Amino acid sequence: EIPKEVNVLTPYNTRIMRKIVLSDNIVCKVIKHLCFNYMTGFLFSTNRGYDYAISYSGYYSFIDMLIAYSFSEKKFIWVHTDMKTRYEQEEKYRNKIDRVKRKYRKFDKVVGVSEGVKKRFCKLFPEYKNKVTYLWNLMDYSSSGKKNNIVLKGDYKIVSVGRLCIQKRFDKAIDVLEKVDGSVLYLIGDGILKNTLKERIKDKNLTDKVKLLGSQKNVIEIVKQADLFLSTSDYEGLPTVLLESLIAGVPIVATDVCGNSDIYKYIAPKDSMILCNTDVDSIADSIKKAREGKISKKFDFDVNDYNNNVMERFYKLLGD
Repeated sequence: EIPKEVNVLTPYNTRIMRKIVLSDNIVCKVIKHLCFNYMTGFLFSTNRGYDYAISYSGYYSFIDMLIAYSFSEKKFIWVHTDMKTRYEQEEKYRNKIDRVKRKYRKFDKVVGVSEGVKKRFCKLFPEYKNKVTYLWNLMDYSSSGKKNNIVLKGDYKIVSVGRLCIQKRFDKAIDVLEKVDGSVLYLIGDGILKNTLKERIKDKNLTDKVKLLGSQKNVIEIVKQADLFLSTSDYEGLPTVLLESLIAGVPIVATDVCGNSDIYKYIAPKDSMILCNTDVDSIADSIKKAREGKISKKFDFDVNDYNNNVMERFYKLLGD
């Protein structure tokens, strides 16, 4: 889908190399370490100069080095998550960040995908606070055209979408359904906790109230059928699924964490979203309030206006 006028430069220029890069095989990991490191990044990038260079991923050291060592007028690096929370909770992540945190010195701007991400980054790395800003992501709201046959049923249909991992705290979403009568929760997504969540649902006798739908195509068409979207995450960056829910015209109950709070404060229309604490009782109470009419589908979210605002801020960022 890359437009023809876009010039693609890549060190992954053979089919076998692309397979190696995408593989988790231990041998492939060794090859990646040898072939794509700081030195090769430096050699690949130092003969290239641009007006602007952006490391949008912000996660991969090799890609970051391509930008950091390029002869460009301005260099930006994106941050997509609450780095401080992950740093405090995940030892593997903490060790990785400790190894690479010096890279931010080489960038003119560090761009968080939400105000919350910006604030958390500044708490983790106060030495960089003068170069940190934030910019929300654009939204591609077009339908994929791929069909699914999922039909949601129930008096009050609740949907959650995401990877089945600890960050999303779908275990809490399941526990909430014990406290909420007359509702059915549909979880869309796959991940390492799939079997664990299945067992939790079975142990709590909630098979009629919680449905695991797995990965699905054209998710927004499923979300449109729901009465409520539920987010129980411990942290986020800027959760696209919440923006998609607003586009679909479905109100939201979400935990008051990084990312979710941006959408509540600045983006969500009035009476379309409830922000709650991260404990099960608070989430359950908020769902009850939603069902009683505190929020409803009677709101309009202008995604074109949202995208135009983001683009204006993007060009302003380039000009700063």
